[in-house]
Amino acid sequence: MTAPETVTRTEFALRMGFKPSYVTQLVKDGRLVLTPDGRRVLVAESVARIEATRDPSKKAVADRHAAARRAGQGGEPSPDTPEDEAPPIADHDYQNARAKREHFAALREQLRYREEAGELMVASEVEGTLADILTVLRNRLETWPDTLAPQLAPVIEEQQVRARLADEVEIALNDVARRFSEVGK
Repeated sequence: MTAPETVTRTEFALRMGFKPSYVTQLVKDGRLVLTPDGRRVLVAESVARIEATRDPSKKAVADRHAAARRAGQGGEPSPDTPEDEAPPIADHDYQNARAKREHFAALREQLRYREEAGELMVASEVEGTLADILTVLRNRLETWPDTLAPQLAPVIEEQQVRARLADEVEIALNDVARRFSEVGK
């Protein structure tokens, strides 16, 4: 007698010896192949996908359960215990965890590359350098009344005062620009 091509989720759980909640988890994890309407399970495809996505770290548990069933030593799992199920780990999905680990490893490598290429800098170093630059600029601006007042007091023409102030602003801005260019090096 051949197995039907599709079965309900409950029938699949019974046939495979899984808990119904485990079948629900398989659906959630994308490890169960359903018919287009999502109501029935494609048996052969689902078994193949479960095998393909099986967590290799749980193989010893599956082997131990299978050996207990063969030996008939009361280690027979109940019909709602899958043979490859280890103690439950909250929302553990081996393939998703592996994909996330590889994704973040790739991001770390990308960051290292961008640092070596000079595109990225360590934030704390940049903050320290920026604080130094702003401190120098503030000090320069705070000294202007003491240094410029004596120079500008005898000047009568407004145009000369403006030119002298513009020169001091330009000197300060050039100093800041030079310090910023040193940050990238």
